[in-house]
Amino acid sequence: MYAYLNDISLNYPIDGIGNSTELLSEVIRISNHLWDEYSIEYTKVPKDFKDKKIAGQYSIKEIIESYEDDEEGEYNEFADLRFELVGFLGNRVFTNIDEIEEEILNEITSKNAWVSVSTMDSQSQLLTGAYLLKMPTVSFRTDSFFEVDYLLCKYHIEYSKDNIKTKDIHLKNLFSIESLENHKQYLIEVKKAIQFGTQNWDATKNPIWNDKTKDLLEEMQFPQSLEGRKDKISELKEVGELVAELNGWIKDNNITKYNGSKNHIRLIFTTYSRPGEAYLSIDMKNPKGCFEHYDHRGQHLGEISFKDGKPIPRGGSDTGKDTKGKHNLKLKRS
Repeated sequence: MYAYLNDISLNYPIDGIGNSTELLSEVIRISNHLWDEYSIEYTKVPKDFKDKKIAGQYSIKEIIESYEDDEEGEYNEFADLRFELVGFLGNRVFTNIDEIEEEILNEITSKNAWVSVSTMDSQSQLLTGAYLLKMPTVSFRTDSFFEVDYLLCKYHIEYSKDNIKTKDIHLKNLFSIESLENHKQYLIEVKKAIQFGTQNWDATKNPIWNDKTKDLLEEMQFPQSLEGRKDKISELKEVGELVAELNGWIKDNNITKYNGSKNHIRLIFTTYSRPGEAYLSIDMKNPKGCFEHYDHRGQHLGEISFKDGKPIPRGGSDTGKDTKGKHNLKLKRS
């Protein structure tokens, strides 16, 4: 899941709120809080985010350049924000918005019309993506218009210059730490479920156990989201990662490296509470979304669905188990 920056809110002059540094700091706190507390949400921003001026004052690039050590080697008053910026830009922000462009293209193809979302009379690709993917936005408080829990926008469907239909829509909007409360409740329940569910969890017998998995897939409109996509791998990877995380699995970077190649993409997960007890790998070829399931020795147990972890029959086997060992994992560097 993602939160999308309301880039339109960058462009307005400050309405008695504070300067650009203070505004940026607040957005970073919101984004970092989503990541640090729940590890399942990121904030997506424009590719040229660092060069955009905040509230007509300073860009992130200019702010970073102003954070220099003083003559005695001590950090100035912006040192803490500088460190937050490094994390925000380096680890918690995805600048690639190709999947938004792809989602918009799918919508254009299905409606045979150009689609866009606007607010304050300005259009935004990020807001369009947030609407189509049903995700929240994060706004700078540069104007009181953006200090709302639901941002009022217009959805445009342009069949031709003379035939444009619009409708009012509302996007869930995060504009301060306090505004996270309603949105946060869903994430809190997810976190509790993960912690509680992993206490007596047998990952080889019940790999997908969280009842919120179904809700997540419905919210992300999966597998319908794969329709019309030439490259399904990015979507399978994104959804698979979230489903795995909701059920107490974490990425195993070493095992992933041991089993990947240019021609064979694999993303391997192990159990969070007891690493090495069992493994999952996203099946990048199954359009309905499934995992390859392995025991602690890396031996293939079968294929299971994203939705409920139930076995998927394949090759005459009720579980899809590969008895020839072709799907087994390498647990050590070869």
